[in-house]
Amino acid sequence: MPVANSVSKTSIQPRINPAFTQYPGQVYIWTGGSYYLSAPDGGGHIDDTAIQTEIQYAPGRLIGDWLKFTLWHDFAGHVAFQTSGGNFVTAVSGGGRKSDVIHTDATDIAAWEEFQIAELQTVYLSIQTASKNFLTAVGGGRQLTDAIHSDAVTVSGWEAFSLKKAGDLGSRLQYLIVPVLDGSLSGYPIFANNGGNLTQNTLSYYTDTYTPSNWARFTLIQQPNGSYGVQTATSNYLTAVNGGGLDFGTPTSDNIQTNRTAVEAWEQFRFIEIGDSTYAIQTVDGHYLGLHPVGQGDNDEGRFSTNISDINAALKFWLVPATFF
Repeated sequence: MPVANSVSKTSIQPRINPAFTQYPGQVYIWTGGSYYLSAPDGGGHIDDTAIQTEIQYAPGRLIGDWLKFTLWHDFAGHVAFQTSGGNFVTAVSGGGRKSDVIHTDATDIAAWEEFQIAELQTVYLSIQTASKNFLTAVGGGRQLTDAIHSDAVTVSGWEAFSLKKAGDLGSRLQYLIVPVLDGSLSGYPIFANNGGNLTQNTLSYYTDTYTPSNWARFTLIQQPNGSYGVQTATSNYLTAVNGGGLDFGTPTSDNIQTNRTAVEAWEQFRFIEIGDSTYAIQTVDGHYLGLHPVGQGDNDEGRFSTNISDINAALKFWLVPATFF
């Protein structure tokens, strides 16, 4: 007996446009209102339910394959979005529409399946169609029908989207690492002060609208054991002093430093996918990153404990792709 809501198109194996290369893993696509884009039935629709935006992010909410998209890219600045059933998202007529806007039945990448991603602003971006219009999440999200328009000529709140990583992180790809916090810093990436190569005051947050500098872009370099070296803009690596297990550093040295030049034991981190579009970060000794305890008389901004033993108490992070090519 078929499982309700199961994806029925797993047999689709399209012959993909050879100009395009698959980006590792998948992404979730968020609206500016933190609603996920979903492709019902894993794709295959040509009506106004082809894309929906009714599901909003909530901590711990496990989400299914319909909300995941595989990215494909060429080297001319174009991307394509593949649904979980193997189809591609189409901007009908190349964009410029308020009705019959999106289809999800394409089995290859042609002009109407090609999009361009604009520069990141905080963790948000815009998605441009072949007609040079922008996708709009109608109402900012929470729509079961007519969820997307493609006629915008400028970018404002409803044209803002965010990509959150899922699955395989690849190797030597750049990400923004965004702590999931409840306060005013929620949604802002960390950055390596001075681009790295420091033992004190090593990490901070961006706390206002900005275009991410290289200091906020971390390159994840996969190691043979499945862990990652986290490389800064200065080509140094993050290190968890003592391999983890420290709530604090010292008055002259942080417990996470950015001055190492090679990946050895203390420079290895595991990114453990939680299933709600977040990751926990584990140090080599088995502890997790968490919030820096308060009350020590120093500046808590951008500092973390490496002494969390329970993954359920660990700080969660979004990984936002910072480069696509």
